[in-house]
Amino acid sequence: MLRPMHLLHEAFAALILAMALATQGIAIAEPACPSSQLTLSTPTVFTTSAAALDTSYLLNRLRYDLVTGALHLSYCCSINPTDMVVRDAYDVTGVPAGTPVSLTVEVPVNGEIYDSGSCGGSGCGGSFLAVIHHGSDSTSYLFSSPPLYFGAHVAFSGLVSLPLTIVAGQPETLGFEFWARRSLGGSHGAEADGVIRFTGLSEGQSVISCQGFAGQITPTHRASWGALKTLYR
Repeated sequence: MLRPMHLLHEAFAALILAMALATQGIAIAEPACPSSQLTLSTPTVFTTSAAALDTSYLLNRLRYDLVTGALHLSYCCSINPTDMVVRDAYDVTGVPAGTPVSLTVEVPVNGEIYDSGSCGGSGCGGSFLAVIHHGSDSTSYLFSSPPLYFGAHVAFSGLVSLPLTIVAGQPETLGFEFWARRSLGGSHGAEADGVIRFTGLSEGQSVISCQGFAGQITPTHRASWGALKTLYR
């Protein structure tokens, strides 16, 4: 019996992601760090504990690096959205254990929504969403394009920002989501980039993470995640 085409697409997408994970030498095991989830315009949700990943399927691509904080999404033009929620556990160093540190996590985003060249009727548009998740709290930036026809495109830029407090030695899990989808009548795609960063730290303070975040550079010696956990025991 022939399998339905959408099931074949899902199986192929799963194979592509599995090959990407294998190439990076990622073992399937109980993750030490929070896991991330990705969908590539199929109903299938992929879970990974990789610190960095670059995977694609058809005209969709998801790329992230939790060490540098870089996030990228390319999407076109399925009715199923392309989406990723990448997670890591973040701590602060440069203060004694148990010290609460107030700071702000931010993701500046920029990109564009475009028509793939075939939309000439109603519902010609697309949307991009960026979210920062922290427990039950979240904040978001949403861009929905105006009507776009016959290859037109429109750029966007914005900032997702969430204040939080991290108690030194008690890591906080944060999730960073990029999501894109076209409208029902559209044939649209999206490109978006962002970088995770932390602001509001005092001199000598810095942020580290389970996955080795190094995006926040401050004039102090950067302890490793393992060294910090030993220090705070």
